[in-house]
Formats: sequence, structure tokens, C-alpha cells
Amino acid sequence: MPWDASSETEVVASYRLQFVLSRGDKADRQAADRDHWWAWEAIEAAISDATLPVGVLDALLHDPDADDEYRAYVAAGPIEELLGKHGSAYAEPIQARCGSDSVWAWTVGNVWLGREEWLSLPTLLRGLVPEPVAAEKPQNGGRRPSKRQGKRPRR
Repeated sequence: MPWDASSETEVVASYRLQFVLSRGDKADRQAADRDHWWAWEAIEAAISDATLPVGVLDALLHDPDADDEYRAYVAAGPIEELLGKHGSAYAEPIQARCGSDSVWAWTVGNVWLGREEWLSLPTLLRGLVPEPVAAEKPQNGGRRPSKRQGKRPRR
């Protein structure tokens, strides 16, 4: 998709409406799929190709009708995917926006990445994106109790 001011405005409005309507009743969900799913697909395709302009993300986050729930949705979707899959191309521009824009900084705080992805982020972003928690080792070495034993271990 060629990204210009007109297409960006149309995608941003339709992307938010897809989110809002998808949370409604059956008729709303059908309208979301019928009328606005294309915007979600356009953004996903641009994420996959690493061609999504950061300006589109900026417009998504600063949509006049956006609220924190929607911004968290954008964080867990496009921003998380871009940082996870294309961090080398997107980390610096996202970090720059976080340094000067509290909406961006708050939103990036809702991104979840794996340890490797998180470690590859610039320092400022690592301070905003929650650090992944290391998985605890099971106490019994990962063995499951036998079926006859039940849930209580032998003594």
C-alpha cells in the first residue's frame, strides 16, 4: 500500500473503528469485519514488510478518539510486532518519540518482548518496555508425577 497523507488518515480512522466495533454486539462485529478489517490487514502487511511509517503509529496513538485501552491495543499489536521483528529499523525512531512524547512513553510501557528482543533495544526503550521475567525452574526438575501418584509427590 502506498502511504500518503490521504491513505494514512483513512487507515488510522478505520483501524480504530475496527477495534471499537469488534468489541460490540454481533451487528457491530460484523460491521467491523465487513467495513474496517482492510485497515488492520494494511497495517499488518506493512509491519510484515517493515514499510509502516512511524507517522502512522503516531497518528494511531494521537487519534482524537483514542483512549488508554486503544493505545494499549496498538502497543500490543503494531508497536510490539515492529520492535520484535524489525527492532533495528524501528527502535531508534520509537525511542526518539518516547523521549519527547508522554503518550508514546506510556504506550511503549504496554509492550511485551522476549528477553533477546528486549536486550537488543536502546537503553531508553529498555527503561520503558517491561523487562521480561525469567521463567522459574520447576522444583522437581520438570518431572510430572505418575498418574497413579496423583498430584501429591511421593515422600
